[in-house]
Parts: sequence; structure tokens; C-alpha cells
Amino acid sequence: MWIQLTGGDGEKIAFEAKHLVSLKDHGDYTLLVHTHGEVLVRESRTAILNALQLPPTERMEFSGEQSFGLN
Repeated sequence: MWIQLTGGDGEKIAFEAKHLVSLKDHGDYTLLVHTHGEVLVRESRTAILNALQLPPTERMEFSGEQSFGLN
């Protein structure tokens, strides 16, 4: 799933959700960590989770086997 976000510089960026690693509050921005790096976006963590239709969580735990689809 692709979503459109606003980068810290105000430019629109497209993001593919399957590359998402984590979201972290970072002052007025959200630090979006993905498989290719990280980017600050203006949308809140909650707004991003809602756009991706994911429930908010404090922490997600996966075993190495689960994260690579080996289960």
C-alpha cells in the first residue's frame, strides 16, 4: 500500500508501507524508519497508522523467523 506524506521540508513524498520498520515521535515530526533509511515527516504517528489501517501499539515483537516469513 502506498500513502502520500509530507516531508519535513514540506515536499510531498510517496511511501510504500511494506518497507516500514518503525515510527517514532520526533518533536513536531514523526521519524519514519524504513528498509532504505529514514525520513522526518509532518504527519503524526497516529495519522500514519490510521492511513495504513494499523492499530497503535507500544511495541511490536517478532522473532527472526516471523520477520522473514519462515514460520
